Amino acid sequence: MQLELTRNSTTSTVLRIPDGRAVYHIKTPGLFTRKTTTIYKIPEMKSQRYQDAKKMHDVEPNPEEEIARIHWHNVQNSRLIWEGRAYDVQDILKSKHAWFEKKHFTGPDGKNYRWSISSGTAKVKIDDGSKPAPVVVNTYQGNIFKRKQPALEVDDSVTFMLDLIVITWVYMETKRRDAEAAAAAAA
Repeated sequence: MQLELTRNSTTSTVLRIPDGRAVYHIKTPGLFTRKTTTIYKIPEMKSQRYQDAKKMHDVEPNPEEEIARIHWHNVQNSRLIWEGRAYDVQDILKSKHAWFEKKHFTGPDGKNYRWSISSGTAKVKIDDGSKPAPVVVNTYQGNIFKRKQPALEVDDSVTFMLDLIVITWVYMETKRRDAEAAAAAAA
């Protein structure tokens, strides 16, 4: 399943499938600060409303469609509100090492998965010790020369946990982009 971003932003966009049907709405109020990002799942029956909207990111979803909220913090751990519970993001996305490039999480199927971050991309691999580890999610940056939208490519074998993948992607990809912007500013 391919989820295209309507904007090249991880915190203010709509994720849609190639036929144009909106599946998730990611919204962060405020232009210059990022305090809370809310992730909404769009029921199929309401998706047409998004498809018809001229500015998809400006359509207001219903509050009962909310699946998660990320409260961003720079000094403390960021907080995730998901399934009615509050977590430190580090309790969901765990590091086996001190660096940020790899974060591990457990899916609802009990399997371990690993986000791997590198310059310009992020991937989810099944973390079962097999070599090479099967890739189940790839991210793609947009390319204006090839007219390619930024997208998330999700293998059919893990669509049962699509909400969790989208939630963790928002966090990991936002942090990756922040790190790249900080490195570019320091250079």
